[in-house]
Amino acid sequence: VLAPGQGFFVKAKGTSGTLELKFTAAMMASARGYNAVLRAPARRSTAASCPTLRMRTETEAGSSEAVIVKLAEASNDYATAEDMLTLLDDNLKDVPTVYSLADHQALTVNTRRTMQRVPVGITGGTDGPVQVVFSGLETFGESLSLLDDLTGVVTPLTLNAKPLPGVNELAATVDMQANVANRYFLLTSATPEAE
Repeated sequence: VLAPGQGFFVKAKGTSGTLELKFTAAMMASARGYNAVLRAPARRSTAASCPTLRMRTETEAGSSEAVIVKLAEASNDYATAEDMLTLLDDNLKDVPTVYSLADHQALTVNTRRTMQRVPVGITGGTDGPVQVVFSGLETFGESLSLLDDLTGVVTPLTLNAKPLPGVNELAATVDMQANVANRYFLLTSATPEAE
């Protein structure tokens, strides 16, 4: 049983036909009615202490946010138990959607062991530049930068960070071109790990 405010997604394995989901009364049981235990989000206690980078876009059309969490026991590869795919909605195609990549999968939540050359980007909205706010930089014990692989320009995020008003977070703002692949990468000052 899911706790209030939690949900889940179902992904079809095939592309043909229709998908039919049947929910039974037991699946919709309340904790009081069936002695079920409401489950808390996974890793709630450790997530608060993990370095977490938030990437946010906001335009008149709407806003988007993606997070990258650094966790020592995580994989840098896409893992369904750690990561969440970016869900694209045709009704929101005018909203620039920010994402990071792992194994060529666009992710809204990317849990990683290292921050070495993490691909990031924006899809939807305009083909022009979009302002992206990188926050949570103070949670990392390393300096993060953004590489524009097309121009070769490296923008220091941690060194350019300023306090966000009203919260105890440091953030840096960068303009990124939307709807281009393999152009932007997060870089770290940390020593690369041996694979």
